[in-house]
Amino acid sequence: AGLARPAAGAVGAAGPVVNERIRGVNLPWTVDRAAIAATLGGLPTLVVNDFVALARAAPVLPDDQLADLGGRRRRDTTILVGPGTGFGTSVLLRDERRPSGWTSLPGEAGHMNVAPANRRQGELIDFVRAGDTPVCCDDLLSGKGLVQMHRFLAGGEDEPVSAAEIARRAHAGDTRALETFALFFELLASVGSDLCLAVLAPGGLIIGGGIVPKNLGLLDRAAFRRSFAGKKEYGAILETMPIRVIRHPRPGLLGAALLAADLLRDARAG
Repeated sequence: AGLARPAAGAVGAAGPVVNERIRGVNLPWTVDRAAIAATLGGLPTLVVNDFVALARAAPVLPDDQLADLGGRRRRDTTILVGPGTGFGTSVLLRDERRPSGWTSLPGEAGHMNVAPANRRQGELIDFVRAGDTPVCCDDLLSGKGLVQMHRFLAGGEDEPVSAAEIARRAHAGDTRALETFALFFELLASVGSDLCLAVLAPGGLIIGGGIVPKNLGLLDRAAFRRSFAGKKEYGAILETMPIRVIRHPRPGLLGAALLAADLLRDARAG
């Protein structure tokens, strides 16, 4: 009672949108735009990758909802990444044709193969690799990746420990759990800078997802920036790129709401 009837709807879910549907990779879900629209009584409805929704929210987040890891802030092309159940990515582009001033593009960089930046990362990839199967970002920059890293640092001898338990131990000062997070952040910085170089993103890197914001106190900011800028070439460019971590509790929901408002405005204008 007292709730207004929705005028439009937008749903963000992990995975690529194909024929207005998303079939989950890490979760057994199918999100169908037509089915949602029918449930909403034929209202304007949009289905997008969850990191497109996250990117829509990013430009409107206040400074106190973004932890600053250094760099020169610019309102320009920005890469968004987010380790969680998997590794989500998107690109935020300036677009003055849109009332928001931005367009967000989906990405599936979580399924790119991981390139090691040093010998230890190469050994980690070999440890995780099953036969000749490629190791992708999703395998390592995720909850399951934390579990693999924790086992790797024990030489593969221990039974797997959940990502939540590794985080609990790290916050309690456990040495191996802290080393696990240090390795995780080192790899995240390296992959994040690869993506920033792929489109030469002056707006830098914004990190969301379920792992980094909850464990920001474990992140060594100076070490992260060193790993981010640690390329054979263009380290000086990377050193200037801003890096921020989203602190907003539900940025994807905010982004979906903004996309629904955009959709409604476009429908009314058309």
